[in-house]
Amino acid sequence: MRIQIERRGGLAGVTLRADVETTELDSDVAGRVEDALGRLFETPRTPSAAHPDMFEYEIGIPGRGQSVFVGEHDLPDGLRPLVEMLSTRGAIKGAQKRSS
Repeated sequence: MRIQIERRGGLAGVTLRADVETTELDSDVAGRVEDALGRLFETPRTPSAAHPDMFEYEIGIPGRGQSVFVGEHDLPDGLRPLVEMLSTRGAIKGAQKRSS
């Protein structure tokens, strides 16, 4: 399953984006991520109160046209591996590659 995750906000206000293929994850982690995503899309969301400099995540499944916004304090534990991947593999949205 291909998942797009984008993180906005934070102190610097930088937007990071990454595409993750669950087949690249350990099978146990992939199962937890897919299960947590399924529950996230099926459960009505009641956003928590906004906090200054809080991260907000947009998580989407492009092939299904589904996406959801989740504040960092409401992010299910099963989706933490996506956040870790975003931190290590994410690209700054709108950043242009420098030519050498």
